[in-house]
Amino acid sequence: MRPRRIALISDKIPPNWGGGITSAHYQLYRVLAKHGFEVKVFTYFDKPGGKTDQPDVFQVNVPHPVVRFVRRANNLIFRLIDAGKAAYQVEDILIRACGALRLNKALSEFAPHIAIFPDHGAPALTIRPINGCRRVLVAHHNPTRFLGLPTIERHSERDIRFAIAIEDRVLGSMDKVLCPSAYMEKVFKETYNYGGPVEIVPNIIDDEFL
Repeated sequence: MRPRRIALISDKIPPNWGGGITSAHYQLYRVLAKHGFEVKVFTYFDKPGGKTDQPDVFQVNVPHPVVRFVRRANNLIFRLIDAGKAAYQVEDILIRACGALRLNKALSEFAPHIAIFPDHGAPALTIRPINGCRRVLVAHHNPTRFLGLPTIERHSERDIRFAIAIEDRVLGSMDKVLCPSAYMEKVFKETYNYGGPVEIVPNIIDDEFL
């Protein structure tokens, strides 16, 4: 049977704000909706007070005190164990876990047949599986790509390895992984211990919206 309800998980909702990953998920949302699917976007790290008037969007943000506390604690820890190196991968996961946790009730009520997650920030860590729902992860990010690049600031390998360990745990709940390019498929297979199906699906663009 053709899946009817699809949940797209994203940290923010464009077009007013968001980066490359949020833009990719927003474009996918628009294209799926045009093809007759019942699609809803669930955001877990949106701008406080930045409510959208777009239909089929459920928005959650993380309170500023929580964000400040996690960032300060993370900076203090990595200043001690990896001084002078950029360390924000685990920080991103901890902050986004707080917002993603608040999506569980709304997702359960929507009861999607497919839930599509981004890899950055591992939001699926705190989102419970739903009976009858296939979980798909899109491998956009992969923090190992930032190790040893000569043109950017030095990144903490400890931070990246710990983040990968968490993401490996998340992958255990995924039914399938999609990679937007052959390059991302290559680095995904080199990085993670995932035994499920991995497929290359380029980012989908809504030409009319552009």
